[in-house]
Amino acid sequence: MSTGPNPLKSKLQLVWINLLDLGSAWISTLSTTSPSWLKRFFVHEKPTAILRPTTEGLELVEAGGFRPLEPGSKETARLSKSHHIEVALRPDQVFQRQRWLPLASSRRWRSTLDLDFQSNAPFSANEVISDVHLVEIAPTTKRGLIKHGVCKVETVKDALEKCREVGIIPNRVGIFDTDTDSLHFNFLPRTAFGHFSKKANWTNIGMMGLIMAFGVFSTTAYLNQLSGHEEDMQVRVAASKARALPVLQQQEEAINLIEEDKFLRERFSDRRRFLNVYEELTLSLPQGTQLESLNYNPGLVRITGYTDNSDTIIGDLEAAQLVERAAFTAPLRRNTQHNRDHFQIEVSLSNTSEQIKLTELAGR
Repeated sequence: MSTGPNPLKSKLQLVWINLLDLGSAWISTLSTTSPSWLKRFFVHEKPTAILRPTTEGLELVEAGGFRPLEPGSKETARLSKSHHIEVALRPDQVFQRQRWLPLASSRRWRSTLDLDFQSNAPFSANEVISDVHLVEIAPTTKRGLIKHGVCKVETVKDALEKCREVGIIPNRVGIFDTDTDSLHFNFLPRTAFGHFSKKANWTNIGMMGLIMAFGVFSTTAYLNQLSGHEEDMQVRVAASKARALPVLQQQEEAINLIEEDKFLRERFSDRRRFLNVYEELTLSLPQGTQLESLNYNPGLVRITGYTDNSDTIIGDLEAAQLVERAAFTAPLRRNTQHNRDHFQIEVSLSNTSEQIKLTELAGR
């Protein structure tokens, strides 16, 4: 007996998503690879007009600049009837990030990145609209660089309201990419077969019916097969989890080792850590010098002691590669018992990579 969520409902949802992905992929391929005489049956191509929302209304993006659109004008009516309208938001109105993901459908990319974004977002998921855009495909792996765009609902509503004021219904709302001179993302609600023209003909309807019939037949056969082997699948899943557990544990251990290695490398690559500073200062002190105390901070060191060479000790310390400046903090006091000068010195360490030169000490 199965416990928890209904497995049949989950499988039906998975099959439906796969059918939608199949239909979208088929229509996209047909619209880009078919000859022009066949493409006319499915896609009514129109020139594209790009509009930009402003505080006053809408502007038409042209090669020479921008031209405002007036409500009810002939230009607005012409664009509404004969052009594919795209609205370009400002880049600062859209939160964007990129991630490498396994090659899949845009629906799965969007669901994965939406879940990751919602778990870290400071506001509710109901307040935003998202979309994905494939930037490039890795030549040696089955992964793609996916750009994820998230826009607030209020921003899209404001752009649509400005379009309604001038009498235009946009086909897409996204952001304009200057490198490709095209619009990325689409923050408008879309149907599963958005590539079809609104003026669908009988050919479209017939092919849709064939696809749906094939989907229903395949789904029925698939579910009948699954119902007969449900217990066997549960046993296989349990066995797979048992085999995967050691692998996951090893992966977690490897990640921990990588993080520890990164931490140690960062710590030991710091030239100003105590051991490096101590060795550099002691080697720079002139002969006949005895340290009494050393007070270490990441950027400042205070030392006291006795020396026979009080005239050269400051110059010797400032010659050290880790030292930026050295100065006495108190007058020298002659110790008659040891016949040497007692000193108190404050040493400022170099704080940039340009000030710290590479020496053999960096490899220790």
